[in-house]
Amino acid sequence: METKTMTLKSGEVIEARQITASFPGKCPACGGAIKPGEAIWYHKRIYARHVNCPPPTAQVSTPQAQVQTQATHDEIRRNRRPDYCRRCGHMVPAGEGSLVHLEDEEDIDFIGKGQTWIVYHGDKVLCDKYIADDKREKQEKETQEAALKVEREELAAKVAATGVEQHDDWSWDDYRFSLGDTIAESEHYVARQYFDSYPGPDKVLLGFVIKAKKGV
Repeated sequence: METKTMTLKSGEVIEARQITASFPGKCPACGGAIKPGEAIWYHKRIYARHVNCPPPTAQVSTPQAQVQTQATHDEIRRNRRPDYCRRCGHMVPAGEGSLVHLEDEEDIDFIGKGQTWIVYHGDKVLCDKYIADDKREKQEKETQEAALKVEREELAAKVAATGVEQHDDWSWDDYRFSLGDTIAESEHYVARQYFDSYPGPDKVLLGFVIKAKKGV
């Protein structure tokens, strides 16, 4: 199978392969029709283009018409409907993305998630910004969660040092258990008494539980 190296406007270098067209289409290089049975160059980033573009017709022979109809081989097909970008995962509004057709079964399964047509942001700079923002937000969230974990553990250790045992809170699911007064607190958590009131009305102090403060 013959291949050809092409360089897109973005600077990306691709290897297009020569195949026989199975469906009609439009060549982005010359604007002419692609007919089934014709030899074409194909790659999922450029779709299809003539191997040898036919000479322009009289209708497109004027310089102005040629400017309007001739395009480079990496002309982008736009998405008609909004969809999520397969590179960054953010929504691409209709008409602002690059529509890509997947042929390989592996690409369809792992990139397209079963879909043969997928969308990328037309502006890769915007896409990279979304990826960087998501990465920063993830790191900030992980840092915050780690700090909260340390705060929770320090509060539990402080209360446990008084000789009270820590428990998991099952009062929300089992009527035998109930919560009592707050015995210690930190910025985001409180330590509350934990009782067992079964089988009689007298409560038995089991220890304490750590609860997150509401609205903090």
